[in-house]
Amino acid sequence: MLTYILKRLLQTIPVLLGVSLITYLLIFAVAGDPARLALGVRGDQATVESLRHEMGLDDPIYVQYGRFLWRALHGDLGRSFNTGEAVLPAIWQRFPATFRLGVVALLVSMIIGIPLGLVSAVFRNRWPDHLLRI
Repeated sequence: MLTYILKRLLQTIPVLLGVSLITYLLIFAVAGDPARLALGVRGDQATVESLRHEMGLDDPIYVQYGRFLWRALHGDLGRSFNTGEAVLPAIWQRFPATFRLGVVALLVSMIIGIPLGLVSAVFRNRWPDHLLRI
């Protein structure tokens, strides 16, 4: 049993790496140039280039991703482009409200879902079951 658990835990490593890589690449593909977004219309090309160098965006994408992974593994998720505050403390600050929201959503879904599932099971393949599946 222990070897099974260890095997499954080791299988999560490539999955997490893949998800982080896809997310990292999608952020750059969708959002555009973070330096240009941070400066907006007020930034001239020299200022944008200076900020790109300061943020490390002038490095190749694989170097940026490696730097991101290294910092993330050490608890440094960087700074918000919008507010400039550190990301990890901002996440922890908002965690209690997010946790409460998740617990309430789970309870509501259980309160609604379990009785509807029971009705569907009792009336299997009849009109209440078909209606509830919709």
